[in-house]
Amino acid sequence: MQSLNQLVVSGKVLSLGISDTPAWVVSKANEYARNHGLRPFCVYQGCWSAASRDFEREIIPMCKAEGMGIAPWGALGGGKFKSEEQRKSSEGRQEDYSEVDIKTSQVLEALAKRKKTAITSIALAYVMHKAPHVFPIVGGRKIGT
Repeated sequence: MQSLNQLVVSGKVLSLGISDTPAWVVSKANEYARNHGLRPFCVYQGCWSAASRDFEREIIPMCKAEGMGIAPWGALGGGKFKSEEQRKSSEGRQEDYSEVDIKTSQVLEALAKRKKTAITSIALAYVMHKAPHVFPIVGGRKIGT
């Protein structure tokens, strides 16, 4: 934490974030930082989606308690949240869809139809409304989709 704080003090970085680290490690590091007048971590980055919810067990409560923002990657399920029709007609590289991917897609599709929106919109809304200060990291493979 001393070295990271030095980067902030020297102006090389504005804020500190941490990725894919157990909640207890982040809490201990932030406690150390606070006790020694150092800059604590202010954002956590990790894999989180409607299909991959391990994040919700320890990371989200820790982020709330520490006042940290959350920058989840994989919120769109790695492109696997698709309707049955989209899965069958998918062009390009073929995906292996797990049972969890398919079941999650079916639930997201039902909600999307009810709300008259896209499956991906529901997937993003899921992570954005589960905790405060959520900033999903999203990316696309093709222009226009």
